[in-house]
Amino acid sequence: MKMKMKSSILNYVTLLSIIIILNSCTKDTPAPLDCNNIENGTSLLDDCGECQQAYIYNPVSHAVVLLDDTAGIVAPAGEMIIMPNDPMNPYWNSSCDDCNGIQNGTSMIDDCGECQQAYIYNPVTHAVALLDDTAGIVAPTGEMIIMPNDPMNPYWNASCVTTTGTVTELNASNYTVDPNSGTLSGDFVKFNFSEESIVTEDNWDVAFRGTTIIINGGLSSNIDQPTRTGNAAVYIANGTMSSINEVDESSLLQDNSTSPAIADDFGFTGLGWCTYDMNSHVISPIAGKILVFRTHDNKYAKLEILNFYDNPMTSQYGGFYTFNYTLTGGSTTF
Repeated sequence: MKMKMKSSILNYVTLLSIIIILNSCTKDTPAPLDCNNIENGTSLLDDCGECQQAYIYNPVSHAVVLLDDTAGIVAPAGEMIIMPNDPMNPYWNSSCDDCNGIQNGTSMIDDCGECQQAYIYNPVTHAVALLDDTAGIVAPTGEMIIMPNDPMNPYWNASCVTTTGTVTELNASNYTVDPNSGTLSGDFVKFNFSEESIVTEDNWDVAFRGTTIIINGGLSSNIDQPTRTGNAAVYIANGTMSSINEVDESSLLQDNSTSPAIADDFGFTGLGWCTYDMNSHVISPIAGKILVFRTHDNKYAKLEILNFYDNPMTSQYGGFYTFNYTLTGGSTTF
């Protein structure tokens, strides 16, 4: 009988100890804190890293009463409780800078990683006036505000577009070679990658004359070269069209007052895009030489020259360029 009583007492003491330990653990566990350091509070961090509180809002007086917690809170008649991330809360994400560095601005990053601004567009003159923000802006009569991701905005995702093409026998053969100095003279033929054609205005990217290739960027090394108004640059990469997938911006060079960025050696040194065979007197593109361009308007292209002569051959001096090219709208990746 005494053994049973001792066993019962021992069991009771053990159970009581467990209860005490559990209660002690429960009391020691703190309630979670919100960003406003309120236990079980309703404040939240917005995308700008700001702690936003719930509040009572009066739509007549626009008065705001901040709340540490909404538990047990009932809004007075005619008022409402606005939670931090409620779509009606104008404070949520209001302190964020847009990609153009404007607080709460309207500029957006497109799928190509480019920061696009809203702008006012004139459909008659096609003039564009960029906007840092559209708040309070009213377009003049006959004009319209175009938001960055508006389906009508041609700039949105424009730099993602890749254009490929082949030009066959571009005729830059109207040139002569001075037999004494080895210098060339004659007409340059200007080409625009975006328009995929020969151009005659200042919107050219690259120009050809005989074996000479110049770009619309930098300085002229000869008075008979066309006027440069752009920001074009170029370098020669070793590889293939499929293997050159990214622009090495540190390698880009512009023409200078001494010589073009692409060696104008008539193929004798092999430092440029071609070689000259002293026996056959044939100029041939060097395999594995890819010309990588920044265009006059800051897009990027790569070009592989395939042939320097027409077919059937009409001139032993050549000057008929056949080449493949790829153009990106602004991305440095092909």
